[in-house]
Amino acid sequence: MGNRGASSTDMKMKIIQILLVFSQVSQSDIHVRNALGTRKVIRRLLRACELLEPECLVQMLKAVKHLSMNATLLDVLQNANAIEILIRILDEQSSGPHSTEMSNHIFQTCYNLCRLNKTRQEEAAQAGILPCLKRVIETSSPLKQFALPILCDLASAGKSCRTFLWQHDGFSMYLKLLEDPYFQVSALESILSCISDAYLRLKRLQDETARVEDELTKPAAVDALLRCFVTAKANSFENLLDPFLKITRLSAPITISMTKSSAFFKRIIDRLGHNSKAVVRLNLLRVLRTVCEVHPNRAMLVEKYGLLGVVERLSRSGGDGAVLVRELAREIVPTLKPGLKPALGKAKGNTSETPGKNGGGLALAPKRMRRTASEASATPLRSASGGDPIAAIRDAGRSGSGSAGGISTARLAASNARHSRQKLGDITWQATDGLGGRR
Repeated sequence: MGNRGASSTDMKMKIIQILLVFSQVSQSDIHVRNALGTRKVIRRLLRACELLEPECLVQMLKAVKHLSMNATLLDVLQNANAIEILIRILDEQSSGPHSTEMSNHIFQTCYNLCRLNKTRQEEAAQAGILPCLKRVIETSSPLKQFALPILCDLASAGKSCRTFLWQHDGFSMYLKLLEDPYFQVSALESILSCISDAYLRLKRLQDETARVEDELTKPAAVDALLRCFVTAKANSFENLLDPFLKITRLSAPITISMTKSSAFFKRIIDRLGHNSKAVVRLNLLRVLRTVCEVHPNRAMLVEKYGLLGVVERLSRSGGDGAVLVRELAREIVPTLKPGLKPALGKAKGNTSETPGKNGGGLALAPKRMRRTASEASATPLRSASGGDPIAAIRDAGRSGSGSAGGISTARLAASNARHSRQKLGDITWQATDGLGGRR
């Protein structure tokens, strides 16, 4: 019986080896692919995976992995319920002499199935892939290169996926990934997906929105975000700016929490002055504008970190002459100026209103008393004007402003003055005589 059992295992292994060859050839031969890539055949292969011994199972999983490398067979594998079967095997075979090799084949297959397909991502989350992903991340397994992209994609796969993420503490995994230079951009984009989706469905997901903000405003989460922003290398920093900008625009509480650290502004100022790429300076200026718009104490920020001087320098030169950077900086300068010592404007305005102060402003003339028309007509024009007919008109206009009598008297006086220029010795000093002597 022992020999029969050994021969049976050998026979199974030979059959699986043949299937493995066909699965490898199917990637390049369309006839083999069409013959092997049917739901009936793949369904039987997956059914065999549930019944085989670990030695044979490793080879069968390898054959399924090769089939998943062909894009035309992904839908067939999904319809054959491959995701659920593979994740169940992954959970059951988590320990043992062949567990590492099995996990390698299964994670690669799940990666091929779930990449860029939200339906399969949601199906994988429902099948229980999150505990397996968490185990790989916590053990620092080499399989992280396949597990982490799946984990990061789940944040944008749908509401059910985010529900499973909350159940398995997915947010903590994302925050932990911010320390990994190779996956910090993907982790930050996953955090952004949770925030943006919650805000887009604000009326229906108010609890989720508050939950996301509560998680990200905790001191540990704020420190993780700041550490990621401050310590990121050049290439990663450039890719981090866009999700950071979107986060600051979506959530004011998260933005204000990050601005409590001086390292945040020092990093922005340093990169604005030393980065050679215009797109980086553009995104930094946008982040700075968003922060200043939502911060309750903008004047303190502008004065403490010298933001106005930094932005004004860019508004004049753009750093290296970049037109878009220069124009954006000019748009931001008015936003920063009101925050910097607004009392200066009042002091300048008061100097023009102070009467007779060292020539700094114009003295206010005393208000003239209004006169009636009868008083204006009875007033001697020559005594008021000193004999000048133009001055007589001006004085009469002032004294009789608002009355017709004063204006008519001034006109008569001017006409008599024109006649008197020819007979200076005959003109009397009284205005009434001048009027009476006119013919």
